[in-house]
Amino acid sequence: AKELLSGAMSAVVARTCCAPLERVKLELILNRKRGGWKVFRNVVKAEGVMGLWKGNLLNIARTAPFKAINFYSFEVFKNHFLKKNDAEEMNGPQRFVAGAGAGI
Repeated sequence: AKELLSGAMSAVVARTCCAPLERVKLELILNRKRGGWKVFRNVVKAEGVMGLWKGNLLNIARTAPFKAINFYSFEVFKNHFLKKNDAEEMNGPQRFVAGAGAGI
């Protein structure tokens, strides 16, 4: 359960921190404008600072469950390798397989 919460919270923090950049990128793509700073200022002027986080809740709702499952899956693979080899730490190939398995 700890891994599920950690994964979900990592998605919340990452998406919230990157939301202003995502919003500016989306405006640049949709409106075919140039100049990120100009778009940034226009969003803030038209919608206020909170406009930079417009749509962030939906983005979090989409990514938080995925990241939660991803973190949990990695821990399941890690625990399997550690028990199987009676080790305290995974080696490189095991870490790679655990990461790949969690990402599927």
